[in-house]
Amino acid sequence: MELLRTVRIRSEAKRYASRLGPSLQRNFGAGPAYTPRQIQRSISDCGLDPRYIVFGYAAFLTEIEFNAHRSDMPVALPYQEARSLYSRFVRTKPGLTFGGAQVVDDQGGGGGGWGGADVPGSD
Repeated sequence: MELLRTVRIRSEAKRYASRLGPSLQRNFGAGPAYTPRQIQRSISDCGLDPRYIVFGYAAFLTEIEFNAHRSDMPVALPYQEARSLYSRFVRTKPGLTFGGAQVVDDQGGGGGGWGGADVPGSD
């Protein structure tokens, strides 16, 4: 049973990473963060499973905002774990951020994702 849950969570993280950022950018313009309402709308527009909103919130909200919206998340994961899963599957552009913090890949380098904010000094 735990294996099935793990597989489903990874699958949803991959779907969110490939669809949510482009939808947010298309609907609301490029930015390092979005509001919970904007995230919810884009999840609906993309046909993503809203039970896994944890990935959208972790990717595009600060940790403080994320924690304030925990009751909105049917599938609960720690902030850093959700961000890590999301960033593992997002198509990256070097020097970009998502959710107000630079993405760091497993090798310790800068990654990036949908959000489009340049990180100062990343040239």
